[in-house]
Amino acid sequence: MHYVYVFGHNGNARFTSGTLINELTDVPAYDCGQMIQKVLASDSTANAELRAVWSDAHWVSISMLDEEFSTWNYGNNYQGSQVIPSDVKVRLRVAKPYRRFFTGITGTNTLTASDSASAPVNMNNPMYSFNTFDLNVVTDDNESAVNALDLINVVPNPYYAYSGYEVNQFDNRVKFTNLPEKCEIQIYTVSGTLIRKFTKDSPQTYLDWDLKNQAGIPVASGLYIIHVNVEGVGEKILKWFGVMRPVDLDTY
Repeated sequence: MHYVYVFGHNGNARFTSGTLINELTDVPAYDCGQMIQKVLASDSTANAELRAVWSDAHWVSISMLDEEFSTWNYGNNYQGSQVIPSDVKVRLRVAKPYRRFFTGITGTNTLTASDSASAPVNMNNPMYSFNTFDLNVVTDDNESAVNALDLINVVPNPYYAYSGYEVNQFDNRVKFTNLPEKCEIQIYTVSGTLIRKFTKDSPQTYLDWDLKNQAGIPVASGLYIIHVNVEGVGEKILKWFGVMRPVDLDTY
C-alpha cells in the first residue's frame, strides 16, 4: 500500500526560530517535495515545525496492491511483487479547498485582523447552509400513496423450496412487504383461479403467506399472479414463481 498526500500552497511564511529558522514554514507552490523532506528529515524537528508542514496537507488517499501479487507476513515485510498490477488513477476533485479565506492584503496570505471584516461571519471559516424542506413527511397525499405502490413486493421471488423466514422443515413462508395499513391481496393461478385471499387491516408493513390455498392445502409449484388492491389509491400486480419441496418426515 502507498499513501498519496496532496499539499496546498497556503502562503510564504518562514520559521522565525529553531533549527529551521528562515526556512519556509508553508509548503511552496511546487518544489518536488524538497521543503517537506527538509523539515521531516531534520533531526531536531520540533512538534511545532511538524504541525506547520502537516497543516498544509489537504487530502490523503491510498492505493492497494493486488493480493495476488503481494503478501503481508507477520514479520511486517512484503513478500512477492511490489508492482501495482494495473493502472491506478486517484482523482481528488474539490470546487474549493476547505480552509479559511485569505484576503492577502498584507502580502503574506496570513489572515490578520486588518485583513478580515470587522465582524466576520463564522470567523472566516467555511460555512454551509442546507434545509430539509423537501424531506418532511407528507401525509394524506394521494400522489405519494400511488407512488408507494411500486414498493410493494413479495420475497423471496423466485422461491426455491426454502426461505430465510422459515423456522423448521414443516414451515413454508414468503412475505408481502411494504404494504399499506389497509389493503386486499388476492392470489391467482395463471389460469385465473383464485386460490387465496387476504384482507389486511393492521399497522405492520408486511404479511406472511404460508404457501397454502384457502382450504389450507399446500399449493403446487408454478407461477402465480398476485393482485394487491388499496382502496382509494390503486392496485399493484405481482408475478411470483415458487418451487415447493417434498414434506420432510425424517422426525417420524
